[in-house]
Amino acid sequence: MTGEKSVYATMNAQYDQILAFVVETTGLDKYKNDVIELAFVEMLITEVSISAGKAEDYYISLPDVVLPEFIVKLTGITDSFLRTNGISRHAVVKTAMERFDSRKTLLIAHNANFDINFLLSMLEKEGEHPDLSNIDVIDTLTIFKDRHSYPHKLEDAINVYGLSQYAKNSHRAIDDAMATVLVFEALCNERNDVLRYKNLIGINPKYGLNVRDKIPLLRYCNQPYNNRLPLYEVIGV
Repeated sequence: MTGEKSVYATMNAQYDQILAFVVETTGLDKYKNDVIELAFVEMLITEVSISAGKAEDYYISLPDVVLPEFIVKLTGITDSFLRTNGISRHAVVKTAMERFDSRKTLLIAHNANFDINFLLSMLEKEGEHPDLSNIDVIDTLTIFKDRHSYPHKLEDAINVYGLSQYAKNSHRAIDDAMATVLVFEALCNERNDVLRYKNLIGINPKYGLNVRDKIPLLRYCNQPYNNRLPLYEVIGV
């Protein structure tokens, strides 16, 4: 389809790297909680398709942190697992900063505001402040909410697009990043407007968003479940 080639070609022309990324954390508060797993999956884009390229998966050792029971149950990650398989946050941050040197980057995540907030918080805890002018973000959750009825978790997108044979929402960063690659491809194939959601985050008007969780790079807009127009048309971008 011509539309598919257009959006794929445009992304390849605009960006040096396109990455699906996911974090797993010890909780929901970026100030009180920490990243315990960070995964990046490079997207390889042809004129008609997207596939997963190089994958990076890092577990972070937190010597002074005891993982909450609900996090262990959700992710399967335990304190002993992190002691055995984790590396220092400093080492992970150094690797992440190398990813964001001077390359124009498109980051893609499901509920991207959460992942971006924790990624930036992790970097800042190590004294790093990346140049966000080289980074754009696409939130697959915002796109999926515009197109399909509730519920809207990554698992729901996997099921809607018939991807359960190839992907799973396991709450392990590497699995969820791989799933995000497939979901993003499905969104691109479904409609040729994904780049119009660049740096746009839809907010549930029932819950709002704490001002401290707003990132200057991103634009936030209330997104009811019954939107008649795509969010980018509602706000005129």
